[in-house]
Amino acid sequence: MSYRAVPLISLLKIPPNAPFDTLEARATDGFVSQIPLGLVRRGGEGGSKAWIAIEDPAKPWPNLPGKDVSAVPFYLIWEHPERSGIGSEQWPFALASLEGLKPPAERWPQMAVAADAPVGAPARRGQEVYTVQCLSCHRMNGAGESDMGPDLGDPMNPTQYLTPAGLRMLVRNPKSVRTWPDQKMPGFDKTMISESDVDALIAYLTYMARDKTPSPN
Repeated sequence: MSYRAVPLISLLKIPPNAPFDTLEARATDGFVSQIPLGLVRRGGEGGSKAWIAIEDPAKPWPNLPGKDVSAVPFYLIWEHPERSGIGSEQWPFALASLEGLKPPAERWPQMAVAADAPVGAPARRGQEVYTVQCLSCHRMNGAGESDMGPDLGDPMNPTQYLTPAGLRMLVRNPKSVRTWPDQKMPGFDKTMISESDVDALIAYLTYMARDKTPSPN
């Protein structure tokens, strides 16, 4: 794929005292990725470097593997993603806008683990995993900007109707749990979400379901 690229941090010209610490990257298909500003800044300090790839008009981009669309108009890509632990959902293509905002848990307190939860509680790590890997498509109790997938907190939390084993299978291979013609959710292998992070994610979902009691109609 032929392209020219611009360093994201140079393009944005973010001042050191910026009143935000998250970049919300919105794609044309409704995908919305939350990217900590610290990840972008770390690119100048030996970490992963973020670039905005721009299509070469003389060499149009082909469709993405398994999709009927290309990555135009812009693609946020990372150089040496392993250096900063860049998540698989932090590579938004068909990028339409970037906006500096407060962290998701501050904008939407309903998705946050309570302050009195222990520092090392798995649900805390699970909230981080959810923010990076799930919030781009799934809201949580109304928190989030994307409607690509169902809200995983409202009206019911998946821990109320799926076993932990079923949830793990849904993360790894969604089609092994349920499937339909227009299904879009990909599977996340261990290079994308580790086993310990899946455990933390299930702990977070369980935590968020603690006050929900299904009521029959």
